[in-house]
Amino acid sequence: MAVNTDKVASEIRVELRSIIRQIEDARSPVSQFWLDESPPEGGPRFYVMFDSRPRKPIRGLKCSVLSLKLPDERITDAYFSLAKSIWQLKDRLRLWVKANSLAINIETEANGCKFLQMCADLANWKKHGKNDNRSGMNPIMDLVTFDTSKSGSVEFFYEGNTKYKELIVSNPVSIPYRIDITNGTNGQVIGNALDIMITGFRSWFHVIHSIKVLEGGNPEAEHLRSILFIDGPTGSMAL
Repeated sequence: MAVNTDKVASEIRVELRSIIRQIEDARSPVSQFWLDESPPEGGPRFYVMFDSRPRKPIRGLKCSVLSLKLPDERITDAYFSLAKSIWQLKDRLRLWVKANSLAINIETEANGCKFLQMCADLANWKKHGKNDNRSGMNPIMDLVTFDTSKSGSVEFFYEGNTKYKELIVSNPVSIPYRIDITNGTNGQVIGNALDIMITGFRSWFHVIHSIKVLEGGNPEAEHLRSILFIDGPTGSMAL
């Protein structure tokens, strides 16, 4: 059955917009707080809103720290989803190439980028509980490191069996966070997970440009070109 190229092009645009949104979300710090007016002023009174659930009263460890390394399954799942989206973009790119009889091998392009291969390993581990170590790096997602250097004094509660946590700060300022990727074989840090994934995503740019899937007068395509190709066909994203 013939492939509807307009439909494939539309689906590729959907996937690109999804990846861009996920990257924007991953770059956004935790920036919502709830004021608990019962403690005296001067100490930690602002609950960090890691999610939209009502906060629970706690009696935790009070300290001043530059960072906290904690489990956060919501954030980690979002990173796994981003890795999956970046890697599986190749499936629709492959459909477009086949439908237009283009002389480019999408699998070869994917296999030539270790950052894409790491996205594949992470996506497969999340889905199947194992990876084939396509990248040779055996990547593993670390815990989330929250930057509390501007949070003032903090009060911290963590329940290991449920992974439930509460963090109360005295300064309600945005809290950036990061996740490192480590090598599961030797334990060494490979790099910042988001940087690795964005580099993998950018490796698709020259493919997207060469197969002309964003060409023409389609306003959606024009907008995506303005984001993806700000510095030229293999340039950086305007994010």
